[in-house]
Parts: sequence; C-alpha cells; structure tokens
Amino acid sequence: MRAFLLELKLAFADRGAWLLVVALAAALALGVRNGAAADGAARADAKRMASAEDDWQRQLKSALLRSPLEPRQVAQRPSIAALPPAPFAALAIGQSDLLPAHEQVSVFRIEQPAEARTELENPGRLLAGRFDLAFVLVWLLPLVLLAAASDLCAGDREAGTLRMVLAQGTSPR
Repeated sequence: MRAFLLELKLAFADRGAWLLVVALAAALALGVRNGAAADGAARADAKRMASAEDDWQRQLKSALLRSPLEPRQVAQRPSIAALPPAPFAALAIGQSDLLPAHEQVSVFRIEQPAEARTELENPGRLLAGRFDLAFVLVWLLPLVLLAAASDLCAGDREAGTLRMVLAQGTSPR
C-alpha cells in the first residue's frame, strides 16, 4: 500500500496527470449536463404528448355523448404510444435517436414507422449515441486509464527501480 501511495504521489507531481484528471472531470460534468438536458426535454415531450392525448380522449367522449360517430373516423385518428422515461435516463440517453420513446399509431397502421423516417444526421453519430455520462465511462475512461498507466511499469524498469521494488516482496501487480 505504501508503494502504491508513493507511485500516486509521483504520478500527480507531473502536470500531465493533473491535466488528464481535469479533462476527465470536465468530460464527466459535460456528459451529466448533456444527459440531464436531453432527459428534461424527453420528459417535457412525454408530458406534452400525454396531455394532448388526454385532451383528445375528453373531446372524443363529449362528441360521443352528443351524437354517434362513424367508427372509421375515430379509428383513423392516430394515438400516441409512448414509453415513460426511465429513472436513470439522464445518465444514459444513448441511442434515443435511433430508438424513439413514442410512436403515432392508429387502428389500421403505424402512422410513420421508424424505418420510413429520414434522418439528416450522420448515421455513425446516431449509432455511437449522444455525449452523456455512459459515453464518457464506456469510451473515454478506458483511454484516460491507458494514458495514465502507460508509463508505470516501463518507467520503473528504465529507471532501475522495478527490481528494487520487487526485491521488497511486492508482486508486479
């Protein structure tokens, strides 16, 4: 444990390590902020769609009480099938552009299926997902760890201190 703390102290004596930690912290903060903003927009859309659907149901009930309607007229009006936002959606917005949370459906057909929609965005960016906390943890954190740990064993071997550390009974791990 003492050797680990010494290595940590030596690593943070370098300006590059601090720059790496600050860049990772900024990426984490930006990922959380982007996820929270996208989650807020998704929740607002879900609330707006639910209130529009409730208004339609009230109008339909009042119209049915006044006079009977043709069933085809009612059935052709699309309804919205929506998934409620997940509890931790702000942490991983991810592929919500490819997998929408709502669809307009009617009795006869899906109004605008996902396969028929045209996207004006780069498909690679859509597949990779948005820049959120999950993106930072899955893609950037391993790169930061590789950059931080790249010189640990090689630097000690070149300086000749690795043999001395191993002679004290510690494992190479």
